[in-house]
Amino acid sequence: MKTLEQNLARTYHCLCFMHQLIFFSWQRNLDETSTDPSIVA
Repeated sequence: MKTLEQNLARTYHCLCFMHQLIFFSWQRNLDETSTDPSIVA
């Protein structure tokens, strides 16, 4: 059971890290395209 908990914790941290990366790049893309009127969110 301990290895299962360790795998879950590792997966959870990986997901959080990926979410932060995606959110950061998404925010940066919004900042870059916010001046473009042709892009509608």
